[in-house]
Amino acid sequence: MAASTGDKDTLTALLDAGADLEVENNWGNTALWGATVRSRGDGAIIEASLARGADPDHTNAAGNSPRMLAARVANYDLEQFFSSH
Repeated sequence: MAASTGDKDTLTALLDAGADLEVENNWGNTALWGATVRSRGDGAIIEASLARGADPDHTNAAGNSPRMLAARVANYDLEQFFSSH
């Protein structure tokens, strides 16, 4: 939830407490997927998630990953966060 809402402080606190970034919702989406969908060009949550080990290639039930989503929307501001991972 913190990743989806853009709350970096809460995300950091949850990760420090041992939260798992690869937990899936009903559609197979992880926190990184939520952060990617809601980033609006601000990659703080994406970067924090990737730095803590989030898998940019984790596919959801439809076979899509956060990296694929970033490429599919053809948004450089979004795609740049996945270039080094």
